[in-house]
Amino acid sequence: MRPRLLLYSVGLLTALEIAGAIPVAPEQATGITLRIRQQMEVGDLRAATDYQARFLGDRQFRVEGRMTFDSPKKQQLTLTVAGDGLAVRQVEQTPDGQRAATVDMERLREKVPGYDPILTYDPRAYRSLLAEGRAVNLGEGTLDGVAVTRYQADLPQGRLSLPANVPLGLPDPAKVRFWISPADGMARRVELEDRTGATFLKVTFSDVRSGIPMDPADFRLTFPEGVVPRDITDMMIGLLSASRIPPAAPGEGSKEKPAPTKPVDQVAP
Repeated sequence: MRPRLLLYSVGLLTALEIAGAIPVAPEQATGITLRIRQQMEVGDLRAATDYQARFLGDRQFRVEGRMTFDSPKKQQLTLTVAGDGLAVRQVEQTPDGQRAATVDMERLREKVPGYDPILTYDPRAYRSLLAEGRAVNLGEGTLDGVAVTRYQADLPQGRLSLPANVPLGLPDPAKVRFWISPADGMARRVELEDRTGATFLKVTFSDVRSGIPMDPADFRLTFPEGVVPRDITDMMIGLLSASRIPPAAPGEGSKEKPAPTKPVDQVAP
């Protein structure tokens, strides 16, 4: 190519780029994927969950898996829960068929400030305890081959943003132990203890991977044909408000907690 033609070609390419004729591909969104397993034991309730989860930013999440009850009766639910910051949608497959529910997040946050169901599943939620200086360092070690630091914190304000599967009627936790990986700041294990000193919830976060390409459309859950969703916003507001009753002072009677709902009526957010 002659020098004059080369200069012309470069000039034309530059002009096209400036004019926007050559589009620049948008940066692909990336998020976190992981596996979440929970074991719950409260009164006659014995249940376990096994979820695959994904998170995009601070509001979008999708959790899919199963919840298995050993007591008070044998039962298994398969469910999908998705949230986009405006609403949380859930579809359950039960022995009696499919059910669906939705939560209006704007209304819920107005009544219960600071609550977000994404924190029920998010291993990043425990960073706040470290930032607030509420956690005591119990030492370093390894967990499933991952280097971790173990912490413990008292929870004078109750569950707030800690994983507690609120509608299951689990007690207000008094203490939390959590194992965080210094490499990524995400929890790998969590244990919640009630005010009697009993551990009632154990959570394991595994297969944690970050930087995974994701499509925002993955977090829009479509309800199955013929399944009419039930709006459970008011129920969630009632349960969450009850769970935030300040704990009784030493020597006083404990505040009465809502009784656990039957497994057939339970929902996961």
